[in-house]
Amino acid sequence: MIRPLPIICVLLPRSALGDGTIEHPDPSGEYLTRIVNTLEQRWPEFTKPRGGKPAASTGVTDVGVFIDWACLHMASMEVAPSSNSGGASGASKAAALPRKRSEHEQRVFDMAQKELHALFAHELTTIWIFPEGKQALGRPEIKFREAWPSYLYLLASLIKPSNLNELLQWPLLLDLSGGSEAATAVCRRAPCEPLTFHPGHEHGACLGAAGLVATQYPEALCAMMAGVEELDFRRCNWGDEEVAWLGAILPLCGRLQRLHLSGNHIGNAGACALATAVSARSSLALRSTLPKRPLRAARLAPNCLILIRKPCV
Repeated sequence: MIRPLPIICVLLPRSALGDGTIEHPDPSGEYLTRIVNTLEQRWPEFTKPRGGKPAASTGVTDVGVFIDWACLHMASMEVAPSSNSGGASGASKAAALPRKRSEHEQRVFDMAQKELHALFAHELTTIWIFPEGKQALGRPEIKFREAWPSYLYLLASLIKPSNLNELLQWPLLLDLSGGSEAATAVCRRAPCEPLTFHPGHEHGACLGAAGLVATQYPEALCAMMAGVEELDFRRCNWGDEEVAWLGAILPLCGRLQRLHLSGNHIGNAGACALATAVSARSSLALRSTLPKRPLRAARLAPNCLILIRKPCV
């Protein structure tokens, strides 16, 4: 049984982590209301007994919820008077101006920006996502316009156990865009290459991509992949393109022992890319976990199995 940590990280479409952010990410409380409703509806998932004789309790009695604007020092708005010269009466009106963080608040906020990804990326934390949009055609894919939520989502979807893992007590990636009653488990996207937030790459046009995110993503990606021993991408509805992107980062996984890809649609091109990536690793441990059975479950073309045993040239 996999026991997730009782920690829920909320990912909003507007992040309070970007430089110069002064607008409230949830001014009407809409997202907060959905979070409360979802907690009430899904609470039995966190506490109900699971299997065994006698049934074992999850041990969860309380859950921590992390929301960036509620947990970190934000650059809040203050109301300051400003003269209204256009009015005949010379009356003054209130103008909202950003308040600078104190030196201590800024230091804590800077530290959080550099370390926060570890909380979202941890394999046993739960992520509740409010995406800004989804890809209209093809497989559903979560989209954000801003760099910070995109960055945290990409890392959060890398090493967590699959929502379909029978040993998992509750889904670790949940999409709340349809409301608490329509919450759905997230079908994870393929990993992105280290330069994805640089100009000309997939996320290079995201708002704020030229800042800290572009520097931190390759460092965080390499650090996570270097220590991971298992990757679980079962039934993600991936094709050859997604498997090729996975193959691009596999050489970073120096300790990888198990790779789960069953329930995907891998053809010749995807299997060739995967075999090439496996052959590039110095360790032979991964090769023994990619024989016929897992790849047949991934619905390979009939002539693909030889490509796993013999790297492409």
